[in-house]
Amino acid sequence: MNAIEERVIQLAYIFKDKLYEKPLNCEENYNKYLDGVSNILSSIAQEYINKYSLFSSRDWVDDILIRTITIKKNTVKILGILIIGKSGSTISEWVTPLLFMTKLNDDWSDFIWFKYCFYSDDIGELDYAIYNKKKLELAYYFDRKFYHPNGRWKYKIRKDKQRQEIFSSIPDFFNKDWGNP
Repeated sequence: MNAIEERVIQLAYIFKDKLYEKPLNCEENYNKYLDGVSNILSSIAQEYINKYSLFSSRDWVDDILIRTITIKKNTVKILGILIIGKSGSTISEWVTPLLFMTKLNDDWSDFIWFKYCFYSDDIGELDYAIYNKKKLELAYYFDRKFYHPNGRWKYKIRKDKQRQEIFSSIPDFFNKDWGNP
């Protein structure tokens, strides 16, 4: 088992503790309610960015803002914003949408598969300061245009217990080759 799989199993335990057979009544910030999830998702994103050399070596994943959580049977879907720090002549932060989905086993102690998608081809990335000023307007825009598991994602990773990890930046890759889990 590799470090990423171990982190996804950590997520499964947090989901079991906070979400399994419980109503999702989160009046507060999802990042507070699911304490630790954004850190784990950030570290998974950073692992993939490093593994596949997706960004400059001077860039890093700063945080993830969880926007929505959907639970259907044993599947948990998280939509959020990935905050990327960039070093250059100045240090700045940028945001891009992300999606994390996982299907868990019956007792929610392990994953069957997970999918991690981030960086939309359509929007690329936005300066964090602009995102913060136009958060409500952009949130609506992200909800309508970019949070689709099989569309418009530049980077898609899928891993399950029976197959090797699959990485793609080809549009509709999962639809054509694996079906839609």
